[in-house]
Amino acid sequence: MVGYRIAEVADLLGINVSMLRAWTLELAAYLSSTAQWLIPLNGSRPAPRYTDADIVILCRAQRLREQGLSFEQIRGQLAEQHEIRSEIEDGIELTSTDAPGRAKYAYELALDALHDALRVQGTLIQRLQEETRELRSAHEHLLEVHSTQRSHYLAIIRLLLTRDFKRGRRSQVGV
Repeated sequence: MVGYRIAEVADLLGINVSMLRAWTLELAAYLSSTAQWLIPLNGSRPAPRYTDADIVILCRAQRLREQGLSFEQIRGQLAEQHEIRSEIEDGIELTSTDAPGRAKYAYELALDALHDALRVQGTLIQRLQEETRELRSAHEHLLEVHSTQRSHYLAIIRLLLTRDFKRGRRSQVGV
């Protein structure tokens, strides 16, 4: 699994890399092992790689931070979300009193995930539009350079042909 580099994820979230590192440490229990900042015995540290699930968790944390929640509160909400997901995956039946609240909470989580996905896609679209503009500009510049070089080479060819033509005429005339 390749995953996303830290700079890519920071760009997607609109935060700087050092903030993402801090968030990764704060939310380590909820992120994949590839996103962790573990220091191996040899002292070198592999670059973290974030999964799609990590990005979803980080987006949720970002939204909760924007609402003013602390990381302790965020970890509490993530733990609750993880518990509900586990219950759903394990097929545990909810009591009739728990079901409406859990269903509403699951719906809100799904809605939040969709909002996060839209925001990330918007960021990706903006980045692709910027890259497209840059590529078009580079393409136009290359076309201009090509046109200039073509004109220059045609002028050289004309000069050489004219010189050869004059030499041929001189040899015919006997000069």
